[in-house]
Amino acid sequence: MEITKEKRTKRRICYADIFYPLIFIGFTFVLNVLNALWLGMNIVPKYFLLELSIVFGLSLIIFLMPNQIAKKVTSYLFLTFIIVVNCINACVYMVFGDVFHLQMLFLLTETFSVLDISYFNIPAITIYVLVFILFIAINIFFTKYAKKEKIYFSIPKFKDTFCVFIAIIIATSSFFCISQQQIKSTVSADSIASVDVTNDNSLYENLLFKYNSLEKFGFFGFYTKELINLVFGSNLQITSSTKSNIYQTLLDNHNQNGSTVNQGILEGDNLICILTESLEWFAIDPIYTPTLYSMYENSVCLTNYYSKNKTNISEGIINFAGMPSSCIMPDSVNGIPISTPYSLASMFSNREYSSNYFHSFLDYFYNRNKIMPATGFENLYFANKTEMDYVTSSFTTICSDLMFFDAVKDQLIPNNGEKFFSAYATMSTHADYGYKKESLLNYYDLFENTEDFDLFSLYMIENYNVDLSLMSKNDVDLFLNYKVGAMDLDKTLEAILANLQEKNLQGNTTIVLYADHNCYGNDVGYIMKNINKRNIYDNETYRVPACIYSSKLPAQNIEEFTNPYDLNKTISILFNLDYNDAISNGYNIFDEEDIANSFFVSFTSGIFSDGYFTRDYEKIYNQSGEIIADENEIENFVAKINKFYTKQILVDKIYKYNILNHFTITINTDNTSVLIENT
Repeated sequence: MEITKEKRTKRRICYADIFYPLIFIGFTFVLNVLNALWLGMNIVPKYFLLELSIVFGLSLIIFLMPNQIAKKVTSYLFLTFIIVVNCINACVYMVFGDVFHLQMLFLLTETFSVLDISYFNIPAITIYVLVFILFIAINIFFTKYAKKEKIYFSIPKFKDTFCVFIAIIIATSSFFCISQQQIKSTVSADSIASVDVTNDNSLYENLLFKYNSLEKFGFFGFYTKELINLVFGSNLQITSSTKSNIYQTLLDNHNQNGSTVNQGILEGDNLICILTESLEWFAIDPIYTPTLYSMYENSVCLTNYYSKNKTNISEGIINFAGMPSSCIMPDSVNGIPISTPYSLASMFSNREYSSNYFHSFLDYFYNRNKIMPATGFENLYFANKTEMDYVTSSFTTICSDLMFFDAVKDQLIPNNGEKFFSAYATMSTHADYGYKKESLLNYYDLFENTEDFDLFSLYMIENYNVDLSLMSKNDVDLFLNYKVGAMDLDKTLEAILANLQEKNLQGNTTIVLYADHNCYGNDVGYIMKNINKRNIYDNETYRVPACIYSSKLPAQNIEEFTNPYDLNKTISILFNLDYNDAISNGYNIFDEEDIANSFFVSFTSGIFSDGYFTRDYEKIYNQSGEIIADENEIENFVAKINKFYTKQILVDKIYKYNILNHFTITINTDNTSVLIENT
């Protein structure tokens, strides 16, 4: 039967109406495939129907737009969002081995302040831009073709629109319900673990492993669920009975079941905790950093200390005995100040110490000006709030740590007879290393001494297998720009030790030095260690310096695997402070049996112990990058992950609901402590 011109026009109108949703669906899956290829993921998500249901839902929004312009704008906005996030994912994965998650939006100020061209994955960004240009070109071509054929973009008859609408709704709902049932079916009926990370339902509810979640649930499956968790909370909802159980768990585990080797050996002494920004072992030598070299040689040196977190997380773990997995430490909950009785600052203050915080950068960086006083610090000092001859206002104008210490030395090391705890976060070694920092220019003159530089070069060859003469000029310049920061840190430590001696406090003051993370800025750490940064399973990437320097502790090397959680627990034991095994994921570094349990979960991405690494729990690698197959080793490793997250989820609930605000730690006359529930 011959089709009339009028019927053809109506049919073309219908085709035009669904063109924009269809082209959006097509390009969405092209982008998802590209994202999977860049990140080394499976091309098709395990729960493909979940992804498909949300994509269909978005296409329905485009379909319902009243005219051509609205449809185009909506599809452009959706696709732009996908491309922007995929570009960020490609960059974040290249630098951290992680993927973008929505909590990162709370750290935009910090993120943009450290952006450098070396952090951009140019090939990936280029390809995504080309895909977007192709998307626009196809839309333009179709629009011109439609006009040429005199196809009008009016809404089709109500009956046709309604049928398509119902079909998409049925498909979307069906796919979503099926995928939810598939996810829930992964829960084992005989699972007795408090947290079982091996089932996908637990992964979906908590999104504990961002990379694995994105791979399994797809782009929209992951980000939609994360948005829901962010707005409404995940499975952290709490009932009265659950709250009572948490209360009892906290009461039962206050100072319980812990290792007591070296318990209280430093009780009553002063403590200075120094976070050494991006410090690596290759930054330490006897020629240019003699103080650092001597301190690590004559201390309790943690030779296998590992850390893989952003600065605020590493700092938070050691100072607060844990951090929310959201990476955002709150300063209040519903207008009530956060309570952290197990933070070092609170515990020392509870024992009549002054607690002081110092940072040689901006006070609002990582919201420290609000978080630190909320978590127990009485006095705060920042570079931009301290009178100095040098003004620091950004990463391009970082002041030297030596300058900063000179301005705050009498606050960092008070000499008024009171005991003190001072936490100090340094900045001289912070990236970017692509230029010479103005405040560190005087250190470059030391490289002009040929004899010293030759000795230094020989030391680098013999101890780190790094031959500077064989490196490119650009790589050497990056390293030296980093090295002068370490030299300034060295001079700062020299000044701290001299000031302690001048005030006759060196005999009863302990210094804890620890690096927050490896030197990933400008790839310096990877270059100097000759490690391919895609080999995320290579734990050597994350091995950084840490030590406890005290005249009351004999110099020794702790060769067992250690991490920031262990440092927090050990400090608490040494100073006879409070800790709670229900929320502490650390172990005593002086107890061989206890420290053998040390296990690290990075909020940046990565879970590892001595010799093993995993990004989630499914593929566990050894140091050579081989996937282990031994069932017992896998079972033991997963059991440690479950144990860690059992405590971490409790920590998340504590911060979400400010549960510790209902408790008080009371010090007895014999200096023991008890946790009391407030009535």
